[in-house]
Amino acid sequence: MLTTALHPPYQTMQGDILAGRSVAILSCVFAQTGQDYDINVLPWVRVVQSFKQGTSDGIFTAAETKELNSFATMSSPLALEKWYWFINTGTDIKNIRRLRVAAIRGSNEVEWLQANNYPVTIVVNDLQQMVYLLSSRRIDAFLFDKQAVENSLRKLDLAEDRFESVFSGYRPLGIYFSHRFLDERPSFLSDFNRLVSDCMPRPMMLDLAEKNRLRSWIETSVLPQLPLSEIQQQLQEANRQQRGWSAEDIRKQDQSWIHAMNPDSDGKQSKDVEQGRQLINRISSRSLSAKLINIHQSTQQWIGEIFITSAKGLSVAHSQPTSDYYHADEEPFNAAVEDDDGFYLGPIAYDESTHQFQVKAAVRIGAKDQPAGVIFIGIDVEQALRVTH
Repeated sequence: MLTTALHPPYQTMQGDILAGRSVAILSCVFAQTGQDYDINVLPWVRVVQSFKQGTSDGIFTAAETKELNSFATMSSPLALEKWYWFINTGTDIKNIRRLRVAAIRGSNEVEWLQANNYPVTIVVNDLQQMVYLLSSRRIDAFLFDKQAVENSLRKLDLAEDRFESVFSGYRPLGIYFSHRFLDERPSFLSDFNRLVSDCMPRPMMLDLAEKNRLRSWIETSVLPQLPLSEIQQQLQEANRQQRGWSAEDIRKQDQSWIHAMNPDSDGKQSKDVEQGRQLINRISSRSLSAKLINIHQSTQQWIGEIFITSAKGLSVAHSQPTSDYYHADEEPFNAAVEDDDGFYLGPIAYDESTHQFQVKAAVRIGAKDQPAGVIFIGIDVEQALRVTH
């Protein structure tokens, strides 16, 4: 038995049928596992109460909380909310703990605010009430999903720029399964999580405003730190050396690199591993790699990795060795090479081990009709968006 509360667009009623994004994903996953399930719809406060009492096996769609973590485990994300502070023009968000803050009763946001010691002055029943309160200046701020607020403003015939918005963070939403339920089914959660990505209708994407801010930050704060003349010189030399390389030559070197990065896997020849290590060490020892390492160390709060490839997509320099040598079969490389502006920003990826949200950026070096190579940058998108405010 699962329980949930109505929370558009994740859980909605279409006539007498429960629908929505999260419901569709769960239906897809359980159809593949053959797991029978029922869903009971309650107000969110009662959803959590029934879960604590053990009358349900799981609840959704929920943000992670310490309280729920004490007796349940959350799945891989079914959705991603983008939480922003909404304020009137002129409000100083730096003094947020002194402001009058509203939240919706029983919501993910109010639980997070209270758990993180933010004072909640007013608790209301729905988003429309918070919008009215902020418009009339009866409150100073509220925290909520950006897309939901924009939809509400449109429905209320208010301009989407009626309020200022300040990025707070991303919140993955998933389904919590009780420890009791999972203890009885040791492989259930790993199987469930494996199928979630297959059932997601689309990846989690940056919106246009986020893309513009990240691109501006990369172009003004990241790229100027790179030694462009040395990059161009290294690429010119690499492209000259690789001009006559066949697809088979590249495949063999890529396999050697991969084997060297995973030396304990079965079926790896020691000679192959040694060749891969020599290739990795040769690139790691370049002065350009040393400079990328220094840049990465000074910006690691925002940047996870930097590496550069030749026109054929082969690693030329890196801040740390990548999982493979050949990157021309990857979307960032091809998108950067083919884009008129030579710039790519990918979807948002959630790393469950670090709880970080990452985005891959790629920037072409050289003209579209004659690319010299591509710069890859792995970004902690939450930290980068915060620093751009």
